[in-house]
Amino acid sequence: MEPLNPTDFSAITSVEAIAPGADGTPVPLSIVYRKDLPMNGQNPCLMEGYGAYGISLDPNFDATRLALLEKGIVIAYPHVRGGGGEW
Repeated sequence: MEPLNPTDFSAITSVEAIAPGADGTPVPLSIVYRKDLPMNGQNPCLMEGYGAYGISLDPNFDATRLALLEKGIVIAYPHVRGGGGEW
């Protein structure tokens, strides 16, 4: 029997960090990247986040994001205030 999702995520990892907002308020940040990628500040990064009018970005799978990760692009998701959920 085949697995429900044959996608292999074993080469991908994530960390949770805190970054200072413009006003100094701590903002939680999820950083997703390829495990073998040197985290030296030289990698391209896609940051996506939204938090206003009670609207939030829901967790989802996007094959395009997986392709970016495989190419060595770091993806960061700030968990900003103003969205629809509690952090």
